[in-house]
Amino acid sequence: HFTDRTIWFDPLPDLLFDRPPCFRLDPSDPWIRRHEAVYRKVAEAAGWDDFMLGQPCLLPASDVLSAYLGPQRFLEALLLEPAWMDQALRQMTRALLEEKRRLRKLVEPLHAFWYGLAGWMPFWAPEPFLGTQSDVSCMMSPDQFERYVIPELEAVGREFGAIWYHLDGRDARHHLPRLLSLPALRVLQYTPSP
Repeated sequence: HFTDRTIWFDPLPDLLFDRPPCFRLDPSDPWIRRHEAVYRKVAEAAGWDDFMLGQPCLLPASDVLSAYLGPQRFLEALLLEPAWMDQALRQMTRALLEEKRRLRKLVEPLHAFWYGLAGWMPFWAPEPFLGTQSDVSCMMSPDQFERYVIPELEAVGREFGAIWYHLDGRDARHHLPRLLSLPALRVLQYTPSP
């Protein structure tokens, strides 16, 4: 669902855990093609260095899968289908990084600061970085965070060298020690709970 201020997803009930997960991005999908076309046009308008180009928002694997399953079903699957969830989250991480690479190749020749701003975050750095998060982690234990979220953060760090992490609320603070141990973490942005 799209509104002028946000988007949200209805969970899809048709996912079967008795089949291997199959999550990938299809570059020929009309939504992806439209997204890439808009991003390229903005890069062309920005010129080499007339203004900075923001990073497109691509949600991390844990938040995408949580949106797809619904938070309750996602959390149940972490307990009841751990091998399936491991495989699904790793597939989604690979798809995210592949799309980030494709977007980088699309605009890197057109724009000096292709990594630019981190989107909704008022932040710029002189080195490539990726802004990421795991909002669903506020409902995960430290062991679950280690198993299901840290592999993606480590992969992002290897790919981009630096991470800007959005820690969403006091219910996610128990992951702070592990986050601070990540060598690629450069910024930790904290949003207090209401």
